[in-house]
Amino acid sequence: ILKLLGSEELYRLFHLIIPFIIFIFLFKCLSLRFKDVEKNKLILISSIIFLSPTIRSYSIWPDSYLYGLLFFVIAIYHYLVFINSNTKFFNIYQNIIFLSLSSYFMPIFSVFSFYFFINFVRILLNKKLYNKVYLLILFNLLLAAPAFYYIFYLDINFLQSSGEWGLYEK
Repeated sequence: ILKLLGSEELYRLFHLIIPFIIFIFLFKCLSLRFKDVEKNKLILISSIIFLSPTIRSYSIWPDSYLYGLLFFVIAIYHYLVFINSNTKFFNIYQNIIFLSLSSYFMPIFSVFSFYFFINFVRILLNKKLYNKVYLLILFNLLLAAPAFYYIFYLDINFLQSSGEWGLYEK
């Protein structure tokens, strides 16, 4: 993105926009989840992210965490849309895509893929949509292939980090 924008100032300005996009999707998530709560209260709760020192610092000093968080919140939004509509199966695939993107930027978000996968399979099996379960498994494996390559072929195991940046236990 830095090469595309051409200057470091534009890159930082671009990063200042990301927390606002996270705020919008967080508000949408809360609106879907808590339909009885007043919109003003949901806006106030959503704006708590602007108090986070991590969000503020990564807005100026860019890091992949912001992208990971953005895609994770979008994935949650599509999950909630599916849960509320229960008929738009395209939201399942959008959830998987955004969760995969979030996991590529911040691998720790990949843990949530198990939660979403189990819930989607449970819902689809209850509706007796077995062919959709097979497609869900195939789509997850397809998007997980780069992670398997990263961990098993390149032998880079981010899960065994010693807690210090750039240092890994063998």
